[in-house]
Amino acid sequence: MGEYYLGAELRNRKTNFRWDLLVVYGPAQHDFSKNFLDELNSFLSNFALPCIIRGDFNLIRCVEDKSKRQGDRNLMDTFNCFIEHNQLRELQKVGARFTWTNKQSTPIKSNIDRVLMTVEWEKSFSSVYSFQLTRLRYDHCPLILDFGDTLKRKPGQFYFEK
Repeated sequence: MGEYYLGAELRNRKTNFRWDLLVVYGPAQHDFSKNFLDELNSFLSNFALPCIIRGDFNLIRCVEDKSKRQGDRNLMDTFNCFIEHNQLRELQKVGARFTWTNKQSTPIKSNIDRVLMTVEWEKSFSSVYSFQLTRLRYDHCPLILDFGDTLKRKPGQFYFEK
């Protein structure tokens, strides 16, 4: 069908908080999108830990997620119902509005790359946000998660020349 999943259990070294990470690549053929979301539902029902799902869903949530402001309303509703049913929250992105382009002379752009999380995960990482790197050769902008807890480094020593 064209979708791929990669899962892992992760742990925060400071707090020992454990969670599941699921990286997805949704089908580009929208005939398979409902099956894709049904499989994600199955995955989520088997996770005992808080969860974060990130990747290319190949789905939009609203017409504003597409530069041409059009899309399949039934598919948008299905995706939004999946998110609501699983009580997921979307991590807000900082930066460019769209995450994908078809790289044509008159490009179509859309926001199909997302980070979704359970409420339990969000409570443990309240300062996390996502930002996009500049798209160079590829059709997607890489999404980076910043947990806001970078290690504080000791400042380097300052010397005067003798």
